[in-house]
Amino acid sequence: MKKNLIFIGMLLCITAYAQKNNETLKREFEQQKIQNEKKFDAYAEKVYGKNPDSSTKKKIDSLKSRLGGFNFDIPYFLEEHDTRQLSNSNSDQLNTAGNISGLTGAFNGENIKYTIFDGGRIYAAHTAFDNAPNRITNKEESTQDYSDHSTGVGSFIGGKSANLSSGGVSVGNAKGVAVNSTMDSYMFATTTLPGDTSTSTVFDKILTASPNISNHSYGVNSGWTINYDTSGNITSFLYNGSKSGSTFYDLQGTYNTSDYNYDMLVYNNPSFIIVKSSGNYFDMGPNGSTSTAPKYYRNSSGQVAFSSTDTIPQNNCSQGYDCIGTGSLAKNIIVVGATDIITTNNFRYTTSSDVVHSEYSSAGPRDDGGIKPDISTVGTDVLYAATSATGSSVWAGGSGTSFSAPVVTGIIGLWTQIYKQLFNNALLNAASAKVLTVHSAAEAGNIGPDPWFGWGFIDAKKRSGITRW
Repeated sequence: MKKNLIFIGMLLCITAYAQKNNETLKREFEQQKIQNEKKFDAYAEKVYGKNPDSSTKKKIDSLKSRLGGFNFDIPYFLEEHDTRQLSNSNSDQLNTAGNISGLTGAFNGENIKYTIFDGGRIYAAHTAFDNAPNRITNKEESTQDYSDHSTGVGSFIGGKSANLSSGGVSVGNAKGVAVNSTMDSYMFATTTLPGDTSTSTVFDKILTASPNISNHSYGVNSGWTINYDTSGNITSFLYNGSKSGSTFYDLQGTYNTSDYNYDMLVYNNPSFIIVKSSGNYFDMGPNGSTSTAPKYYRNSSGQVAFSSTDTIPQNNCSQGYDCIGTGSLAKNIIVVGATDIITTNNFRYTTSSDVVHSEYSSAGPRDDGGIKPDISTVGTDVLYAATSATGSSVWAGGSGTSFSAPVVTGIIGLWTQIYKQLFNNALLNAASAKVLTVHSAAEAGNIGPDPWFGWGFIDAKKRSGITRW
């Protein structure tokens, strides 16, 4: 009895400690928001003038809502990172009873809730989620648009089985990893949540949601960005590094305030499993392009054209590594890279050469040598539930680390479901989730960790067969 009382007392102390630290974090996030918004207002006035017209004001407000922070007084902005996947990762082996020795039943996300932070609201009425009522709960104001990207991310995590065809020819199945799970949907933009009087950043929202498992398919391009018009023509190249004197400084791989925030959220709340995409910026830049579109770089006053005497920085990951942006470099989260679909052996992994790095997937490591991404899985030429801004049930195909990250998120939810069965409904925590992800990975690329695949290609089944983790 004394031991039980001591244990309960320890739990209460730990809970109180976490709550106290979360209050400290809330105050810190609030100060960051105030300082960043003040700096952004000064920046916007320099760039757009003191009295912008209504169209420009709308653009400024949109940028402000997606403000991620500052690198050397230069603002950076959050953006979206735009069933063979299940076979490739072996997650389908958990969906059917009897495939894993020592485990009872099938695992399809029952009683598992995911939290998705993305570009807009998930279209809850999409047929991808109609296999059970109330699978999607939107936490933002109903005036916010539905998001094709958010809805797609949700379908990779838990969309129901849907055999898709085109012109009478089967093109695949868009089934997600955990078809009986539920999902809460938030925006990564700074918005005012229902019932609140002040705005919340994505970090505030994470504290509000207190999610066990969350997906974050967005990030920052800290290198070259290519801008296009509606016809797909290049209109400009923009370098997101910094310049001092005649030297340009690369901010890719740079651990910054956003990374610190994610790390502190997990440090103070060990149950927060945060999965994030690595970005789609590999080889992006003007070098090798035939386009004559103008080239710019950022400074504290806006965009500046490169001069004829400037040495143009190399394309992102020009040496094959180092193009992951701020916010996807935190130590305590799981960052996911993208690979092509494995088409051999009935879509099953057999050898490391089966895994092919997707040409756009941003590569690590962090500037201090820390391994990023942490893991990789399929994200190229995949099928997902799509929608319009006002809501529609359609399907689409696409590529991106935005689509590989939710596969890993979904698998961690299945592992949590198994863990709950084995250990009296206990939750898997962030440290355990990362250890399982890393140590069960199938070899990919070079032996050991590398900048393209992290610790390898995710294997949902390998650790699931161990009855005591």
